[in-house]
Amino acid sequence: MKINNESWQEGWQVAKQLFLEFLAPAIAAVIWVLVVYFETSPRPVWTTLLGTWGSTFVFVGLFTNNINRVRKNRQTASGLKTIESRIKDMIGDLDAKTQNLVGHITGGDSFCHLFLTDLSTGPRMRSGYISHTGDYNIPDVEVLITDLNGVSDVIRAAAVSGLLDQQRYNSYTQNYGKHMLRKGFAMPISVVLPDPVNGSIRLKIDFFTRGAQLLQMLFIDTTQVPWATATRVSNIGLGGASMVLREHVDPNFPRGADGQVDWRAFSDSRA
Repeated sequence: MKINNESWQEGWQVAKQLFLEFLAPAIAAVIWVLVVYFETSPRPVWTTLLGTWGSTFVFVGLFTNNINRVRKNRQTASGLKTIESRIKDMIGDLDAKTQNLVGHITGGDSFCHLFLTDLSTGPRMRSGYISHTGDYNIPDVEVLITDLNGVSDVIRAAAVSGLLDQQRYNSYTQNYGKHMLRKGFAMPISVVLPDPVNGSIRLKIDFFTRGAQLLQMLFIDTTQVPWATATRVSNIGLGGASMVLREHVDPNFPRGADGQVDWRAFSDSRA
């Protein structure tokens, strides 16, 4: 009974739809037949009127059918555009949420850098902090600080002897372990500075995070009082390409003839 009832309802809906679609052509054909009948003299016979009704019904039916078809096509196109717009919004929202989730896991585009608070002449142990910049916490940041002056000595000795002293080479890199850097906070740190060479200290600071490798070059001119610094933080991408994230140069830091800092010359470990 349930199946028969559903079939009957479906048939009724089809019949109702056909009735509504053919109602306008039928009424228009009847009106046109009446016009022809009363405006024609002598009065046409019934076969002529039937032919007039049929041709009018077919013409008006095709006309109204095309109107309905165009209207439905426009409604379908509008509906598809609405669906497309909603899908794009959903994809954009999903992409934003995915990027936000990845940012919380890896640190996203947040970065950090070392800042030394006391650079007056004095002991080698200096206090400072690792500053955080960005919207996400940076978990498991491994900090390595390399003395480029010391590394340069090892490389020059290797160029003469033909043998690299790997143990001595590694001794110029200090590993400060892994840390969690939270948004809006700075982590205090104590750094052992190497002895100056020719009035300068050159440090390479590597920050290894889950999502990136950050490189900071920190150069200190110890001939100035207080000491003058120049620092640059870069994001090391695939293939070794880098993008500068932060740069700061003290006003009294030595510059070249063009008024700029020669970062390549300062960072060259062979110098």
